[in-house]
Amino acid sequence: MPDETVLIVDNNPETLSSLGRMLNTWGWKTVLARHGMDAWEALLGENAPGIVLADWNLPRMGGYQLFELIRKKEADGSIHLVLMTADDRPEKIAQGLLAGADEILLKPLVPDELKARLHAAERRTAVYRRTNQHRNLPPQVVCRDVLTGLWNRKSFLGVIDHQLYLSCHRKTHTGFILIWIDDLDIFQSMYGEDITQRLFLRLAREIQLSLRSYDYLGRTARDQFLVMLPECNLEQALIKAEGMQNCVEKASRGLAEDFFTLTASVGVTAASQKTELDAAGLVHQLERKLIQSGSYGRRCIAASEPVLASCLPLPGQSTQGV
Repeated sequence: MPDETVLIVDNNPETLSSLGRMLNTWGWKTVLARHGMDAWEALLGENAPGIVLADWNLPRMGGYQLFELIRKKEADGSIHLVLMTADDRPEKIAQGLLAGADEILLKPLVPDELKARLHAAERRTAVYRRTNQHRNLPPQVVCRDVLTGLWNRKSFLGVIDHQLYLSCHRKTHTGFILIWIDDLDIFQSMYGEDITQRLFLRLAREIQLSLRSYDYLGRTARDQFLVMLPECNLEQALIKAEGMQNCVEKASRGLAEDFFTLTASVGVTAASQKTELDAAGLVHQLERKLIQSGSYGRRCIAASEPVLASCLPLPGQSTQGV
């Protein structure tokens, strides 16, 4: 009897139902989703499925886009991703693999092949779990926000420090947007913890969907999200910041009967190839800039350009020879 749960994502209800029945007959536990966004929410919850079987063509978010989000959530590859498509062109297959798929299954599916591939996928995930237990690796929750699955503050600062180092030596800009949710305490007092948690799941989803495949998103405080935009200057980051504010307003609509709409204030900066700030200093600067703007709490945008200095070394690396 298979131990893993398979998340099946397909927009065609007949195909979805048929695949579900087939896998159940083989002994698999299944979770069914017709849209990529529904699948994303299932993966953010506890006891997330270890295998995902998704169709390429999904409304609002394609299968390959879903896989890009999953790989951002768990870059260690612990979830086995299988992408289904009827398009056998080499460039299409390559796109799916680059998005994070472990393998591609061509439609129409052959039941015996599907069954064999799922068993192989379960063996792979079982080996991964045993290896992690043997090495006594810390659970992923140490690096991730428990609710949204995004980078938490501590782990995200490490990612940012590495990106600042790369930007310095590649002579590129990296944009940063600190999203500070206005009036969150008022919202929670009015609607309670359950609605507030649903809000943050929506926020994480809407913001993530608005980003490029190589951008990064973290939840750095209870009322904050932080976006890192590689190869993005200050002007470009400011344009993106307006979209972030729209994402917050969109996510809050419809959660409450009286149509309470949240807003967000954002701090924006862009680190150039040389900056004197490390990740912690940069985030602190954005927070301070928002507070000093005088309009914090009123859907403001506060921009700041970091002071230039010599290149930062990688964490633990000597500054000599940099």
